[in-house]
Amino acid sequence: RQSADSYVLPEIYENIIAQTDEKTHELLSFGKPVKKSLFLIDNGWSFVNHGAFGATLAPILKESNLWRQYCEIQPLRFFDRELFPLISYSIREMANYLKCPPSELYPLPNVTAGLNSVAQSFSLSLNR
Repeated sequence: RQSADSYVLPEIYENIIAQTDEKTHELLSFGKPVKKSLFLIDNGWSFVNHGAFGATLAPILKESNLWRQYCEIQPLRFFDRELFPLISYSIREMANYLKCPPSELYPLPNVTAGLNSVAQSFSLSLNR
């Protein structure tokens, strides 16, 4: 196990962050200003529950596109050399933020997968 102090992020991480550091947290508010500044949703429409359809914050979409583009340039390097250290880094950073050990976190593809895992962990039976 590598200590957090000795861990070195792949160079691409800093390059992508430099291109996407938009200080999104400083823009957080509610209502039309946040809709206009952080979402790509057509401003001519008002969605009551746009989150149900997967509307992504514009800065997140920009960064995810940069990661996909980087991966496509050299997939073997990304998947074979860089992906695991980046996932490990993400887990460590999230654990630090949540003030829990990294071993208590597990990356999931989405909330539905997490809820499904929890639901399947219960033993349910029909007692009539």
